[in-house]
Amino acid sequence: MPETGNIVIQGGVKPWPHELRTAEALAAHDLTVTFLVRKEGEHQSSADVEIDGIEWEMKSPISNNLSNVQKTLRKAAHQSSCIIYDSQRVKNLTDQQIERELRKQAKAFRSIKHVIFVTKKRNLIDIK
Repeated sequence: MPETGNIVIQGGVKPWPHELRTAEALAAHDLTVTFLVRKEGEHQSSADVEIDGIEWEMKSPISNNLSNVQKTLRKAAHQSSCIIYDSQRVKNLTDQQIERELRKQAKAFRSIKHVIFVTKKRNLIDIK
């Protein structure tokens, strides 16, 4: 088993810098992250990455408001039932505050099957 996972970027895919930082945190925990080609067309939604055959939507919001967690999860749920929430760009909120709100909101959304929280220290927390 490798000590670290891998990041695979398919041809034509141009991930944002914050998406790459999230993928690096996941790869550091022995996961192989494959960036997916985005679906083209109006009103098309698609997940960002695939991990172990499951498509995941990655979110790394900038908002400093806890109420934004619900809004972010709702948007992500339209793209995938599995969500990775990264707090790297959130200022003025602690990881504990965000984790508590993620747990509360993840329970409220029946369409969400799995949530992984990537903390500011790049640890992974399985929320749901």
